[in-house]
Amino acid sequence: MNDTSLLAQRLLEKGEKIELTFQFATDDDLLQIYSIASKVLSRIDRVFFLESLITMLRELIHNAFKANAKRVFFRKMGVPIDDPDSYAAGMADFSVRLKKGFEGFKEDLEHSDLYVGVTMEKATDGIIIQIVNNSAMTGDELNKIHARIRDAKKNVSFMEVYNQVYDTSEGAGLGIILVLMLMRHSGIDMENFSMFSDRGITRAVITVPFNFRPLEITTRVKEEILVTAGCLPVLPESVNELLPMCADESVTVDQMTKKILHDPSLAADLLKTANSAGFVSNRRIESIHDALMVIGFENFESLLLVAGAKRILSQRYKKFEELWDHCYKTAFYARALAKKLGRQDLSEKVALAGLLHDLGKIVLLSVSLDLVHQIADLVANRKIRTTTLIEEATIGLSHASIGGMIASAWNFPEYLVEAISLHHTPLSAAEENRDVVYITYLANMMLGVESGAVHYWFLETQVLERYNLVSGGSFKAIHDSVLETYTRHFNI
Repeated sequence: MNDTSLLAQRLLEKGEKIELTFQFATDDDLLQIYSIASKVLSRIDRVFFLESLITMLRELIHNAFKANAKRVFFRKMGVPIDDPDSYAAGMADFSVRLKKGFEGFKEDLEHSDLYVGVTMEKATDGIIIQIVNNSAMTGDELNKIHARIRDAKKNVSFMEVYNQVYDTSEGAGLGIILVLMLMRHSGIDMENFSMFSDRGITRAVITVPFNFRPLEITTRVKEEILVTAGCLPVLPESVNELLPMCADESVTVDQMTKKILHDPSLAADLLKTANSAGFVSNRRIESIHDALMVIGFENFESLLLVAGAKRILSQRYKKFEELWDHCYKTAFYARALAKKLGRQDLSEKVALAGLLHDLGKIVLLSVSLDLVHQIADLVANRKIRTTTLIEEATIGLSHASIGGMIASAWNFPEYLVEAISLHHTPLSAAEENRDVVYITYLANMMLGVESGAVHYWFLETQVLERYNLVSGGSFKAIHDSVLETYTRHFNI
């Protein structure tokens, strides 16, 4: 398999066209396409668009292979595809066979002269992606597709189009409608999509722009988020009073414990964070006194920062406890990874970065996104894996960038600001912060692999190379080891 990171680099830096051609695409072939798209989006800081783009590519590639399968089926049955009288009967038989899956057409497609190609190339204003197949559409097919495009452009939501155009014939072009609606709600002009058939070749063309929304909308949204970040209160008074005590060698454990216990809610948050993030690998911390004795004042400072941030955000956004659970697990993974990669000296920094890496997501997901929720509900049966990235696409600004703004506003250390803002785009990290950012990125991606949201192929090759994890086997081995450590620690 080609190195997807290198292909993405060649596309963006050298202007080379990436071209992949298949007669029948396996799941691994599709993953290769998606991983290239992931690397390209990462390098233009549009990784939040990945889930939407994968959905769009899947729909268009599916349509292209379906068109080819239809041709080989009609040929095999001796049915002329351009004969209206024969077409309906042939389609009825084809639909019955198609319900059993594309695997049933694999042999016929591989022995045919038909193919599907996917190309990506850089243009002045964006990345042009084409899905090409050498099955010319009939006039009726082309008319139906163009009608669906017109319907999508006239309506605001996927539900409106669905209710108006749905019928039982060939899916009624709903895949094309879905592509267009995802573009609209991602801030991409629908004119950036076209589909046409000429000289025996059918092309679906998407231009992914470098700028997703009109300037005035982007500016308004960014200003709103900046105001939100700027209006977030400073860390709680109790936390600000305790932070200097962590660096004061004259302060005793008993003095620090007494001070913390004046704020029972803070004490509870500190204990939960210490245990959930696995600050101690072989025992459970039962009291603040134990935490200070085992972790030490310097590392306890990290817990204070997290507890302060969580208190502020939880007061405004109470519904995101599940997101904090993800952060706890990311912190545990990051700490375990640092030790297994021989960077135990960074274990506390990466744990803190893991705990706080999704600060921006809490703010971002608090934006009203009714239309996007509606789309996500409607297309759940089309195997969209998460609504979060689609929600982000509506804003046009990544949650990582928002988190970086918040971290800067709270005067967090520079390594922490970078780890938060770059946990999806690690290659932009400054050299002095690179390992903290990379390990935080790997921990977060491991959880993505576990949930099925991403694949190993999506990981940045340069990050894997730094820790000799380039082969899928070596990455899986250390991932399994981290997961086993986590499972053993929590007796799962």
